[in-house]
Amino acid sequence: MFRIATRTPVDHSLIYEAEVLPAASVNTLPWEETALIIWQAPIPDGLQARQLEDFVASGRCVVFFPPANSQGNTLFGGMWSDWRVPESGDRFGLKPWRTDSDLLANTQNGTPLPAGQVECYRACLVEVAKATSLWQLDSGMPLLTRAFTDQGAAWFCSTLPTPAESNLASNGVTFYIMLQRALARGAAALGKARQMEAGTVAATNAVSWKPLDELSRKIWVSQRAISTGLYQSGDRRLALNRPMIEDVAIVTDDATLDQTLSGLEYTRIDDKVDGSMQLASEIWRTFLFFMIFALLAEALLCVPERTPEKQNVDAASA
Repeated sequence: MFRIATRTPVDHSLIYEAEVLPAASVNTLPWEETALIIWQAPIPDGLQARQLEDFVASGRCVVFFPPANSQGNTLFGGMWSDWRVPESGDRFGLKPWRTDSDLLANTQNGTPLPAGQVECYRACLVEVAKATSLWQLDSGMPLLTRAFTDQGAAWFCSTLPTPAESNLASNGVTFYIMLQRALARGAAALGKARQMEAGTVAATNAVSWKPLDELSRKIWVSQRAISTGLYQSGDRRLALNRPMIEDVAIVTDDATLDQTLSGLEYTRIDDKVDGSMQLASEIWRTFLFFMIFALLAEALLCVPERTPEKQNVDAASA
């Protein structure tokens, strides 16, 4: 299923190649030509672990799927634990997934992925030290997690596309899009030009960058990694852009608001759409009435006075 999902092209003008290897033969990989690694084996250590770390540090991607048995190793802060089954019923309940960015983001026209149709029957507990949860089971156990990395990306998916674990294979749209997005992100690092988000690059890596435009030259070296700009790094050109998450309006809950504004005097107005206390709507309506009245009064004052009609009097001669 992994090979089918990665070899089926999104762009038919390109050739997609996928190769299945045992974990012991990872040294034979063409590392410089590989965009994505799907690792469904115990987390490695030693040389193999360092190779995967260097692979991700170069901007490419790795997706980890759970093995049959964990060896207790840790990589990218993640470690597999034991397999779990639902406490009641034959499947886990799923929480809403993250739709603003990453592998499960909505499509370009805003349509969400059919992730709600996914069913999970068995899942392997994963513990990641620094990570972003993209999808969870109803128990809070992570189903899809992205580990924190300076470059590239490393994800941990807690189930498998096999009938005993989930219906990711039979309901393959979500699974296919997940892997294709990971593949596209890794392939972007293979080209001569790359787009990256400011703040995701280590400051030490930006020291040797050469600015390509006047605005980038004005940025201090210590601020390059967290500022937008155009740079040259070796034979590659880099474009640092503002993170897309900054364009997403995040709703803050009451506890976070109270903690953020602790010690400050503020007034909070709670209302809802079409509620009975729409202060802004009422003020707007009052000003509208005053404006209509003022326009009518102005129109009445501008009406010209009527002039007396001239009467033609015919004089009769006696």
